[in-house]
Amino acid sequence: MSFRGRMAIALVALVLIGQAISWLAVNRALDAGAWREADERLGAGRQVVTEMLSVRAQQLEQSALLLASDFGFKGAVATGDEATIRSMAINHGARIGSDRFWILDLAGEVVFGLNERAGADSGEFVSLVKGASTRGASAHFATVDGTPQQIVLVPVMAPQLVGWAVLGFAMDQVLTTQLSELTGLDVSIVSAEGGKTGRSGSSSLPDLCFTELQQQGVPAPGAGVVRLSLAGHQFLTLREDFDPIVLLLHLDRDGVLENVYRLRAELAVILALTLAGSLLVALVMARTVTQPLQQLVSAARRIGRGDYSQQVPVRRADEVGSLALTLEQMRSGIAERERTIAYQAFHDALTELPNRARALQRLQSELGKAQSSEQPLALLMVDLDRFKEINDTLGHPTGDQALVQAARRLKQAFPEPELLARLGGDEFLVILPRTDSAGAESSAAILIETLALPQSLQGMQIMLDATVGIAAFPEHGDDPATLLARADIALNDAKSQNRRWSVYRPGRDQNQRDKLSLANDLRSALSRKELVLYYQPKLDLQRNQVIHAEALVRWIHPTRGFVPPDAFIALAEQTGRIRELTRWVLMTAIAQVRGWHQMGHRVGVAVNLSAHDLMDDGLPDYVQDLLHKFSVNPRELVLEVTESAVMRDAVYGMEMLHRLRALGIGLAIDDYGTGYSSLSYLKQLPVDEIKIDKSFVMNLDRDIDDAVIVRSTIDLGHNMGLQVVAEGVEDASSLERLRGFGCDLAQGYFISRPLPEAQMIEWLNQRRENEVPAGA
Repeated sequence: MSFRGRMAIALVALVLIGQAISWLAVNRALDAGAWREADERLGAGRQVVTEMLSVRAQQLEQSALLLASDFGFKGAVATGDEATIRSMAINHGARIGSDRFWILDLAGEVVFGLNERAGADSGEFVSLVKGASTRGASAHFATVDGTPQQIVLVPVMAPQLVGWAVLGFAMDQVLTTQLSELTGLDVSIVSAEGGKTGRSGSSSLPDLCFTELQQQGVPAPGAGVVRLSLAGHQFLTLREDFDPIVLLLHLDRDGVLENVYRLRAELAVILALTLAGSLLVALVMARTVTQPLQQLVSAARRIGRGDYSQQVPVRRADEVGSLALTLEQMRSGIAERERTIAYQAFHDALTELPNRARALQRLQSELGKAQSSEQPLALLMVDLDRFKEINDTLGHPTGDQALVQAARRLKQAFPEPELLARLGGDEFLVILPRTDSAGAESSAAILIETLALPQSLQGMQIMLDATVGIAAFPEHGDDPATLLARADIALNDAKSQNRRWSVYRPGRDQNQRDKLSLANDLRSALSRKELVLYYQPKLDLQRNQVIHAEALVRWIHPTRGFVPPDAFIALAEQTGRIRELTRWVLMTAIAQVRGWHQMGHRVGVAVNLSAHDLMDDGLPDYVQDLLHKFSVNPRELVLEVTESAVMRDAVYGMEMLHRLRALGIGLAIDDYGTGYSSLSYLKQLPVDEIKIDKSFVMNLDRDIDDAVIVRSTIDLGHNMGLQVVAEGVEDASSLERLRGFGCDLAQGYFISRPLPEAQMIEWLNQRRENEVPAGA
């Protein structure tokens, strides 16, 4: 037989062997993948079901707590009023889907049962009560009359513990169907009491399958995924125990293997076509196989592995030589591009500093060295201040030049380039091996001074200010992600506190997570009607009449309770929700003024504006539309702004105040004396009144200096033609002193605390009935 024939046969034999191996490997992989998919689906289903039952338990606990907190219910339990208990239990149970209800005494004995005989076997309840806390509800699983139940135990306080309420919720066909739809698996819930596991319960399986499962009994605990044959169907089943009930997840075995059967058929067709093609290719290749071609093959394989160091060895003048030359050109071209791509992948194109990816690699390496040598290591997260102003004022090309200059100065301060990186935008990173927090602070000071040296850009002398966040190994973390995150937190802290640098403080991670969670909740707070307005009256001291009330927003969070305004107002500003919040406050407050007028109370309202609101170009039109919509006189509305809010952008802020003033509404400077307090600015502001900050008013009787400041401010305001409002009036003596000083208006706890809408109306009605003259 010829060499060509032998080679063709050898090549075909190799293809056959390869196909056989591929067939076995692929089939094995398909089977393994199918069973792995089954395990993953059952495991995921178990997690989903567990989480859903946990969420259901929390919801049931909240519902039970609502019943137990009802004053009438607590009184009925305390006095043993079974009729009232029964009525409330039936009504509440109908609302929340409870089908069982008991009242237990302090020892856990049943003293009342809805549809149950009082004094029934309560041994399980006794054990639950012994381990229960009187601070909240607790959920448990139980079997009642052989039926799986999810029960909630809640203390009844009047105000001391007088008993326990137990609510039961059936784990029936409805629940298993819901769980099945959610997980894509069949779900069975059966009892596991008295050695009769599986004799009662419910399931999303077909009736015949579930009946056979009850006859066979459920798999033993800890058996993992087992195969069950039920009424001619094959299932993969996973057991999860929730003592005293058992939850089973079933996956149809044929459904899992369906794709395996299809892929096997497709693979067989592919292998057959491949064999035919291989035979044809083998015959062609056998004609021209030579040693130079083998060399080219070897060279190509090296290139395919990423080895570009060796040149292609073949030097011929024929077609094989041309192929060798082309392969060599490809090798050298790829090698050059690989070097360029590798550099670009790990370096910033503008500053030529290492980028974030390279910084993470180097940080991981330096951390390994620090851990093995037990040496400290520190990070400096550097952010250029007001860099946006350079871009906006001088243009992005000039901003790029500033970044290049900053990178050069960083290289001068820290000569090892691989320990520097540009993370993106105007943020840089400096890695400091063998440096603790104190040393990092010294380095931060040097870095800030270096960057602050004047530089010439477009003929202008510009100084770059920077803020630095510091995190150190080992006290702040031992992995790159944690250290970078905590350096970033320290950077944000430094910015918020107007400091040049800041070292990470333990516990700030949780604060950041809480802040992020609260910001997410704030997005839907308005739609869920969690925000409400309270009103604090302003008293005209000369006429002894309430002429305005300050609108104060309050957030009653469903789980956190009362959220201080200082916490969520700042979040609203940071997340861009302040515009929506302010407009809601304006609409609600102006509508309330209309309501007061209809009740005969000529009371206006004051609303606070933030610095961000002064940047809202559409605010004047929105206010004008609201005043027209609710038929409220513009003089009934006062908008309060702080000096610092106006001074954030003095030109635009002043323009916005003039636009608002043109509507005829009142304007006030809030917290006067704590901001800029510049008379040159104050005389330019188109305002009607100033509000003396409560810090000067609260100690008016005890602090002579405060009294002098308050009296001087009142005189100053009057001389400038402004009304003066005093905040923080907490006693009668302070109120009378303010009246004696000639102060126009006052507000504070002595006059009234901030009141919700209904209480505010009641307060106004009572004051009208008991109206007293000025000075009385």
